[in-house]
Amino acid sequence: MSCRPCARIILITFNFLFFICGALLLAFGIVGIADPHGLTRFISGIPGVEQTSNIIDIPATVVGSAVFMIILGGVMLLFGFFGCVGAWCMAKWMLFIYWFVLVLILLAEVALIIVAAVSPGKVESHAKDSLFTSLKKDFSPVSIHGKNITLPSNVIAVAWVSLQFEVGCCGANNFSDYDRPDFRWNNTFVLDNIGTIDARVPPSCCKLVKAKELPTSTDAFVDLPSCLRGQTAYNEVGCYKSVSELMVKYNYVPIIIAAIVIFIELVAIIAAIYLWKSNDKQKMEIR
Repeated sequence: MSCRPCARIILITFNFLFFICGALLLAFGIVGIADPHGLTRFISGIPGVEQTSNIIDIPATVVGSAVFMIILGGVMLLFGFFGCVGAWCMAKWMLFIYWFVLVLILLAEVALIIVAAVSPGKVESHAKDSLFTSLKKDFSPVSIHGKNITLPSNVIAVAWVSLQFEVGCCGANNFSDYDRPDFRWNNTFVLDNIGTIDARVPPSCCKLVKAKELPTSTDAFVDLPSCLRGQTAYNEVGCYKSVSELMVKYNYVPIIIAAIVIFIELVAIIAAIYLWKSNDKQKMEIR
């Protein structure tokens, strides 16, 4: 019994969903650039987001992530189109491009896993360097106006600030990252009843009364002035170590996700190659 109908159904279904997801991302990205305030109104209508808008500059964040959404959405759209149309029309050249690219992606993933297993020290060193480069390039602290706190508009800066608040870490390696001479950031803050402080660490490194929450007021900190001066009440552990410990604690999650992704890729590759080869057999039978 031929497996061709089953292989076609698998490829068409999987890639149609991939195509739809890519189209939605692309559409959100384009709207985010063309009409960020319109998209903001739509996002703000989602339950729970309205409160978040008090501390996040949503329009600026939408515009900042729009380019990424357009690129990712475009790649997903194109990839899903090749897989879906290739399987539907039995277009040999489209199927070949589809499974060939998938094989390259799978080989790259396997290579990364092998490198991580063989040279964990090099991987750790490279990860720390990459984290600090990202911190140095894109970090911006929260803004303090009176007692109100507002997150930065840059998407990566928001990610760094949120990570430090929610995980309770500071910097890529540790709190001393912010005191390095080659790292300049906006470290001037004005606090009510205290005045101007030239901070040694940002507010996102400061300990909170209620841990693992994004603060909306300066009252949420244990001792904000002492923390900013680098005296007390700040998190000393770096984010790389904190995230690594979380990954070790919940190591089954990335393992399960990686296994599912690799399984889906293998199924798609096998189905695409089967259809690609069966197309030749069908032509030979017709002759």
